[in-house]
Amino acid sequence: MRTILLGVVVLAVVQSIWKIHSGRRVDVDPAANQVVLYSTASCAYCEQARQLLRRYGIAFTEYDIERSAEGRRQFEILQGRGVPLLIVNDTLLHGYDPHAVVRALR
Repeated sequence: MRTILLGVVVLAVVQSIWKIHSGRRVDVDPAANQVVLYSTASCAYCEQARQLLRRYGIAFTEYDIERSAEGRRQFEILQGRGVPLLIVNDTLLHGYDPHAVVRALR
């Protein structure tokens, strides 16, 4: 029974992720969004966040917190615990969660 339940949960998560990454059209207006990405050059999740924003044509400001003193200062003020850290409009997102990014862009 546990195996079946776990399988159903995994399937639901995979289907949700597939909807976002399959190029399915979502209701996002690129011009209506303000996005700031705090990242590092070596962060794979930061690269995924960049790709997601580019896929939807979202302009964003990026600060590499290892190379930008201003970016590091802002990251600390926002109490960043790790990268990526995104500000999407008025929503602060810790870590890479494609569902949360798309929700905040709507």
